[in-house]
Order: sequence, then C-alpha cells, then structure tokens
Amino acid sequence: INAEYMGLLENQQKMQKEKEKLFGDAANTIKKKDLQSGLDQGFEEKQRLMNIRAMMQEEVTQMGEVNKAIDSISGNLKQTSMKYGDYDNLIGHSGKHVSELTRKEKMGNLLVNLSFLFFVGACAYVWLKRFRIFSMAGWVWSLFFQCLLII
Repeated sequence: INAEYMGLLENQQKMQKEKEKLFGDAANTIKKKDLQSGLDQGFEEKQRLMNIRAMMQEEVTQMGEVNKAIDSISGNLKQTSMKYGDYDNLIGHSGKHVSELTRKEKMGNLLVNLSFLFFVGACAYVWLKRFRIFSMAGWVWSLFFQCLLII
C-alpha cells in the first residue's frame, strides 16, 4: 500500500511538472490575480461602507442640531404666546378704562353745555330786568288779555 501511495504521489508530481512546462506559471498567476482583484473589491466595498457610515453620522449630528433648534424655537413660541396673552389682558383692561373715560367725557360735555345754557339764561334775565322789558312784557300781556276779554 505504501508503494502504491508513493507511486501515486510521484505521478501527481510528474503531472504537476508537465503542467508547469505547458502552461508555465499561469495557473498560479490566475489564482493570484483573482485573489488580488477580490482583495481590491473588498477594500473598495469597505471604503464605500465607511463613507456611507460617515455620511450617516453627519446626518445624525445634523438631525440633533435641528432637534435642538426646534426645541429652542418651540420655547420661544411658548414665551411669545404667554406675552401675547398678557398683552391681551392688558388691552382688555385698557379698553374698559377707555370706555369709562369716554362716558365721563360725554357726561362732562353735557354738563358744560347745560352750564353754558344756564349762564346765558341768567345773563338774559339780568339784561331783561335791567332794561325793564319784563314790565313792558307784563303791560303787553295784560293788554292782550284785555283784548281777548272784550271780544
């Protein structure tokens, strides 16, 4: 058995030598080229995946910044809304005060006008009394009634 094994081994070695004579070192070169191209493809794939990973990390960072900006804007909007609510209350109170003041102004204008009419009436009375128009009016009045009684 050992002799047969040795014979087979010698045959394989002879065939290997013949292949090398016929093809030269082409079989090993093809294997090396295939191996090298596979390594190059693997390296390129690794580089592409690393680039994708870097881009995804940039996107995550950018999304975090956007999230912080949105939170900041949301807080500003809440503060603005609260301020508008405060201003709305102030405007409501101011509106009540303005309506009260306009009512008081109208009442004051009415009192001023009535006071002026009273003053004009008092001046007319003094003037009519001074020029004795009331006594003449009484004389005309009595004359008018006498004429009515006669008719």
